[in-house]
Amino acid sequence: MAVSEHRQAGFFEVDWLSLRESVDHAARSPALTHELAGFIGDRLPAGAGYELVDLGCGTGSNLRYLVPLLPAGQRWTLIDHDASHLARADDACRSLPGIDTIRCRRAGLDRPLDSLIPRTTHIVTASALIDLVSRAWLERLVARCAECGAAVLVALSYSGTFRLTPARTDDDWILSQFNDHQCQDKGAGPALGPEAWPELVECLQAQGYAVQTAAADWQLGPEQGALQVSLLQGWAQAVAEQCPMDIDRVRRWLDQRLRDRAADRLTIEVAHRDVLGLPAAAGAEAPE
Repeated sequence: MAVSEHRQAGFFEVDWLSLRESVDHAARSPALTHELAGFIGDRLPAGAGYELVDLGCGTGSNLRYLVPLLPAGQRWTLIDHDASHLARADDACRSLPGIDTIRCRRAGLDRPLDSLIPRTTHIVTASALIDLVSRAWLERLVARCAECGAAVLVALSYSGTFRLTPARTDDDWILSQFNDHQCQDKGAGPALGPEAWPELVECLQAQGYAVQTAAADWQLGPEQGALQVSLLQGWAQAVAEQCPMDIDRVRRWLDQRLRDRAADRLTIEVAHRDVLGLPAAAGAEAPE
């Protein structure tokens, strides 16, 4: 399949989010979520309601993961630029046990963060988001969270490495060019790409947060074949945009990898990191 093929963006995005949800949930750190639940339990009386903001919520995968693992009384604000994503998230999540209310807001990352994160917020969370933003945006985010005394849980930030088995010629070149592509401006300044999660840790620590991180790596075997195909095509598309003079090289790599996939002999590991920041005032332990 040609790497220049285009899908209808809305359908592709929803399909991509659906394909990755179970893999995302399997990769995430339950230990960090347990720490976050303890933060709420220590700070609020039993049964008290509390406010959560999910930035770039998509169709609600992050919420669906967190809701059963956090105390009841959750009052969610879901923020995304795509109205159809918000509608799907609202429809799928509103009746989940543990949720008191869901409020949906259509907004992009260019909006002032104090307008997106109310001062009464207890938890700010996001998934697969911060690779798209700049250092300045992260600093503003963490500063706003500190003003609110809010905990921060950011999941599934791409760490800059993937490994495909069996190894093939040009895997390393594809990785390098893809990582360069990740640092283009996505609408919130020059994107941090793979450097996002360490930059987030630094920003949180500068604001006095106790920070923990955990690996959240994807492990994709033949049973995740549809996700493998979408991932390979996405990498190839990005590298073709990054290196238009090397389109034939990209196509050869993609064709070989799709043959590996068709033969059920391909496994893919993609490195991600989860980051939890707890306000020092909550009595959190010092960072590792």
